[in-house]
Amino acid sequence: MTDATENSIITYEYVLKLFEETAKRFKETDKRIREADEKLDKRIKETDERFKETAERFKETDEKFKEVAEGFKETKQIVKETSRSVGSLSNTWGEFVEGLVAPAAVRLFREKGYAVNKIQKRVNALEDGKGIEVDILVVNGEFLILIEAKSTLRKKDVDNHLTRIADFRYFFPEHKDKKLIGAVAGIMMGEEIEEYAYSKGLFNYSNFSE
Repeated sequence: MTDATENSIITYEYVLKLFEETAKRFKETDKRIREADEKLDKRIKETDERFKETAERFKETDEKFKEVAEGFKETKQIVKETSRSVGSLSNTWGEFVEGLVAPAAVRLFREKGYAVNKIQKRVNALEDGKGIEVDILVVNGEFLILIEAKSTLRKKDVDNHLTRIADFRYFFPEHKDKKLIGAVAGIMMGEEIEEYAYSKGLFNYSNFSE
């Protein structure tokens, strides 16, 4: 058959062929569009599922954070209560040690020839924002005996007490005419600490009992 375009003649067969080709192309295009729509729907569905999974994970994570926060809150309360109990125990233990030392100190100083007129525990003073605390203060007409009492006496306790003795008159000027005697006591006190305290001019339980 002669090509209709070459002779500029449009035949029925030619038009029919164009319609058939156009319909075929529309059909292919429609198929591609439907396939693309299906893929898009599938991706949207998958994305929606992922969003749902992510939202669920966020929800679970939020619940875990709430549980952790609640756990921290409980732990904080336990620590607070424990600290309060330890502080109370520490104060009670300190009072117990001082209760042991005070009467023994009175007896031992009397044996050394120091008449005891008064004994005070935990003597405090504040001056210009600074403070001082003496565990046990033994009062004699001529002397003041400052005693540091610890369950376990360490070198730093001896050094701190020496500073305390040096500062005492600053905080208690009413006792400026009295002679100061320093002493340390401990339920546990190593021999080297005894020697160190003695070398610094302090009485301790070892030489109290001589």
